[in-house]
Amino acid sequence: LSSDSILLYGTAGIWMTDSLQTTFSAFTSGLEKGADNRIVNRIVQTSGEEVYAVTTFDFYKLGENNHWVNMTVQAGITERITDMEMAGDTLVILTRSHLYYSRIPFSEFSRVELCRPNDYTPETNMFRFLWLLHSGQLFGITGQLFVDFLGMLLIILSVTGVICFFSPKIIKRRKHRNKPVKRFVHTMKISVSWHNKIGILFLFFFLLLSVTGMFLRPPLLIAVVRSKIKNIPGTVLHTSNPWNDKLRTIRYEPDRHLYLLYTSSGFYTLKNFEAIPHKIQTTPPVSVMGVTVLEPTSGGWLVGSFSGLFHWNRNTGMILNCNTGELVRGIQRGRPI
Repeated sequence: LSSDSILLYGTAGIWMTDSLQTTFSAFTSGLEKGADNRIVNRIVQTSGEEVYAVTTFDFYKLGENNHWVNMTVQAGITERITDMEMAGDTLVILTRSHLYYSRIPFSEFSRVELCRPNDYTPETNMFRFLWLLHSGQLFGITGQLFVDFLGMLLIILSVTGVICFFSPKIIKRRKHRNKPVKRFVHTMKISVSWHNKIGILFLFFFLLLSVTGMFLRPPLLIAVVRSKIKNIPGTVLHTSNPWNDKLRTIRYEPDRHLYLLYTSSGFYTLKNFEAIPHKIQTTPPVSVMGVTVLEPTSGGWLVGSFSGLFHWNRNTGMILNCNTGELVRGIQRGRPI
């Protein structure tokens, strides 16, 4: 905000510090409550020194007395937000499936469904398929409610399982002390009955929930993350939007008058929001978890992910590993840093 008022932001909200980072104070007045609502993806400052921020679910403007004003409803954004960028007089907000933009004074936003790229094929990666299947989102709200129902059944299974495990010991101890056990026996019988009925009836769904969940984290994640499957009709994967749930990061290259777009399918460039995105073939290595750093430097871009930190010269196409100082040639895969 000034030479001695710097905002730090990320998954822990927004903090104010000085130029030497010696003191820190929370800068969250106006932000929605809850940790998920304070995951800040980007903060930008306009030429008129207005400050805007986007979290996972909301879009804010910094108002008077350093209070964040929620403008999500005004902008008409109903999707998960991934990034934001200033391009001249245009403020661009990127969600996982669409692009929203507005020009000064940023009072009205237009939603854009980007054009289908030349390399588009109607498919998705196996990781996303398993994620949607595990959460039930693959079948919309019906699937999500069913998975929530399975969660409630798992609670019942856990409680009845504990009762089934401890009841015989309690009954035996009470018999040994000549105390009544009828109530405990009745409770155990009911628990065993419900435990077995639920377990048998929903065994397939519990197994499916467990197996799909195992593939959402390493090490099994590595086995499926680069696999592809065709979009399945009748599910949320079957959509006319070629960028559905694929958009991640957007930056503007003023010297080229191009937008640099990072997606789950790689890097693309586009001249404007009506143009066909063109895929960039030679790009820095990026982890399957996506880009975490994409900032302009002299002569190119600094690109960071779990695969490392790289300097990418867009003019020459040369990619330099910032850690080793070596040039990157070809696809490099290995352990994340």
